[in-house]
Amino acid sequence: MVHVVYSTDPARPREGVSPIRRARLSAALASSLETRLSEEAGASTGRILPFPDTGAGPLATLRADLAALKGKTALVPSMATGWGEGRAGAPLADWKAHRIGADPPAALVTLRGDAERAILAACGLQPELAYGGGQAAALREAYRQFVHLSVAPVGKAVAAELALKLDTPGLAF
Repeated sequence: MVHVVYSTDPARPREGVSPIRRARLSAALASSLETRLSEEAGASTGRILPFPDTGAGPLATLRADLAALKGKTALVPSMATGWGEGRAGAPLADWKAHRIGADPPAALVTLRGDAERAILAACGLQPELAYGGGQAAALREAYRQFVHLSVAPVGKAVAAELALKLDTPGLAF
């Protein structure tokens, strides 16, 4: 029986630790960010166009209108009257359509990329290998680092275990 152990937990030396478990904080951050970005992407989308409140009660249906947008335009009460304070209390740019929907903050998108890179690093992968693109020389260097810093150590551990079990001390990787 060959039993190669890689990335072990000292409390459980016979059990390996996955890269995601080693990068527990980054994995939790990535999971949380995926949830937030998914919520952002799943929000109702469309446009809101302010219009004068004629007293017909558009505020009563505003909530339903916003929930049912799905890319359409909703008419909402205008702030041009200043809500009883007159024109002086009104905003300057009210009569234009405003888009609502997925618009995640740049900080969330940046954090998501950072968390992904941390998880890739825990797996021994360079971002160039996962995302592609870039220069051929950078891709070759990323592949070389992956082979020599991630695959080769595991291969050497397997070779050492096989040499021990098969009684072939010359086995090399």
